[in-house]
Amino acid sequence: MLGCGGLTALVYGCSRAEADGWAAPSVLGALLGGAALLVAFGVRQTRAAVPLLPPKLVRDRGRVAALLAGGALMMSQLSVSLFLTYYLQTVLGWSAMAAGLGFLPISIVTTATATQLGTRLLPRFGPRVMMTAGLCISAGGLCQLTLLGPESAYLTSVLPALATFSVGLGGSFLAIMNAATTGVPAQDAGIASAVVNSVQQVGGSIGSAVFNTVAASAAAAFHGGMRAATLHGFTVAVRYPMGVLLLAAAATATLGRSRRRAPDAVRADERMGP
Repeated sequence: MLGCGGLTALVYGCSRAEADGWAAPSVLGALLGGAALLVAFGVRQTRAAVPLLPPKLVRDRGRVAALLAGGALMMSQLSVSLFLTYYLQTVLGWSAMAAGLGFLPISIVTTATATQLGTRLLPRFGPRVMMTAGLCISAGGLCQLTLLGPESAYLTSVLPALATFSVGLGGSFLAIMNAATTGVPAQDAGIASAVVNSVQQVGGSIGSAVFNTVAASAAAAFHGGMRAATLHGFTVAVRYPMGVLLLAAAATATLGRSRRRAPDAVRADERMGP
């Protein structure tokens, strides 16, 4: 009740900000209430005999860096996916089917990068370098999206940005899971993996809600047609997840220091091979 209730209240507060404004009592009440519930959840975990989230799991600096990276990446991915749909259909005039196919390169490039580059570079450079580099590369892809204009073409403007963004995603995913689960006792391995997934989902939910609010506000304040307003709102709002990625990159570079890997993790990498 404390953990899920707090997260739900935060997401609800962010989503209501578009309609009610950030200073509205409903928004502030939800945000403050959610924060209070999460604090209570954290206090409860330190005193519970069998905690749902053992505090020792979030005391490791490398694991905290992985959680920050995972949340930031999912926040940016869902935010971009949401409004790039509007861009492709409203600005470029694509059909829903064509817009869906326009996202296919994200899956292809992310998978190829993770399986072909991530597995080879992670043992050589370690999680910290991979996470930091991946976050910065993804931020570069978002920076390309801020340059989109009404006459920008998909092949020459959107596709290169998506490819850059996806390379960063693929290069980071394995490093995030490695940093989050390495050195965890066997009995806590499932919890550590679940924490990463939870942070990613919550980051995506809050990020898309905030991104939607910023983009809608920027579009509403823009004097022009719907097509121009949609583009303006998108290019303004995409700077926020870009900033989150850069902040997360700085955090991972600082927190994600190298650490001695557990024997089980070393053997797992050896079995994985090149």
